[in-house]
Amino acid sequence: TEVVTVEYKINFLAGFADGELRAVGRVARAGKRIIVATADVTHLAADGRQSACALMQQTLVPVPKTY
Repeated sequence: TEVVTVEYKINFLAGFADGELRAVGRVARAGKRIIVATADVTHLAADGRQSACALMQQTLVPVPKTY
């Protein structure tokens, strides 16, 4: 089974200049017809501070593999 994207949304909460970004995703619901996934992106500054950078949500539809 493959998936096609129905919707992909990103809310940018803050910018960043240096350091690292860490994204943690999860499947909020995996039904037969719709899959909803979310992710939180956190900025890790060089001095150890963490701050929310972005929120993401994706809606997918499973489709049969055609190749």
